[in-house]
Amino acid sequence: MDITLSKLIKESRQNFLIISPIVKEIAGSENSAKVITRLEYWFSKYQDGFYKFIEQCDSALCRAGDTWSEEIGLARKAFNKAFEQIGVRYSSKTAYLHAEDKFQGKMYASYYDRKTNRMYYVRNHALVNEIFQKFMDRILTKKDKSNKIKDSSSSLGRYSNDQKGQSFVRTSKFLKQINTSNPHIPQKDNSVQTKDGVDEIIKIWNGFIPEQLQIANISTKTQNSLVSLIKNNLNNNLDLWKNMCREISSNDFLMGKSSKSGWKLDINWLSNPANFQKILAGNYGIKPDNITHVEVSEKDYLDKIASQEADQKVADFRKKLLQFAKVPSYKSWFDTTHISWQEREGAFIFSSVSSFWKDYVETNFKWLNDLGANIEIRTC
Repeated sequence: MDITLSKLIKESRQNFLIISPIVKEIAGSENSAKVITRLEYWFSKYQDGFYKFIEQCDSALCRAGDTWSEEIGLARKAFNKAFEQIGVRYSSKTAYLHAEDKFQGKMYASYYDRKTNRMYYVRNHALVNEIFQKFMDRILTKKDKSNKIKDSSSSLGRYSNDQKGQSFVRTSKFLKQINTSNPHIPQKDNSVQTKDGVDEIIKIWNGFIPEQLQIANISTKTQNSLVSLIKNNLNNNLDLWKNMCREISSNDFLMGKSSKSGWKLDINWLSNPANFQKILAGNYGIKPDNITHVEVSEKDYLDKIASQEADQKVADFRKKLLQFAKVPSYKSWFDTTHISWQEREGAFIFSSVSSFWKDYVETNFKWLNDLGANIEIRTC
């Protein structure tokens, strides 16, 4: 589990007057300190990231009292200025995913998902944990430690990692277990967990790469590096590793076919984090979307609707929508769109969409009128 500010404040409630000026020192300004405090509160609940509106809008997902401006008391311009002192802002999800150094040495990052009209926030766990470790060390140097954090060995001695179901024993005053997974690439159970997973990495590599570059085994250093890279950049998803190997094998330069020197990529070169990131960033003519893209069938979407849509009326409507739109259009235009049934209006409401989305759908999907249902589109 990560060391979050809200956890530390909870464990040392009476020391907030000590904590507060240190947060301001970290943040660089009072407004940025306010933003850190609330970000850490939400990351204690949603470790892999979350979305939040800055100001009130017409979105059905935007609830009263739940925006940054209401929670912190900062208008949009002031909030953005405060956030930029401690985080990196991306104008799109694509820009975030393609960035080689996503955090650029800062504590947080945010990106705007244009498909859902939501602003998402992610945490630089390694850096923030390191900062808060030093932070707590300073608090513990104060007098009367026993009055500030009671029985720290029992309350902070053991944590569980929600994602893996594993537990970790504290070896110093505060845990430094870091979660650096990327929440923005599809996750599957097809993951690297054991030696069998490492063997599968090699098997997939050999299945795509020419014989002269195939391997029987790899060094412990290379093995550990690849496992870490696949975990942190591909969410432990071996299907995405398969996509990467396929892209590499079809690239003439990386396979030495167009290189005057005859240089070819090998597994040791790829296990270097900087080189791995170059592939993901689209260097050498690689298309990043071909790596992170996972084919989803109509059955996959039907299963998703059945498992995630609590309102049966909306679930049945989505199934009909999928039938008419077909998978490509449903994926691009309707999958992440919020749909609700409003009994009073007797209509299905498409919420939190842009004006562009509304105009495009109304112009190009005339068959919506053939679904046998009243539909209302509300822009955000």
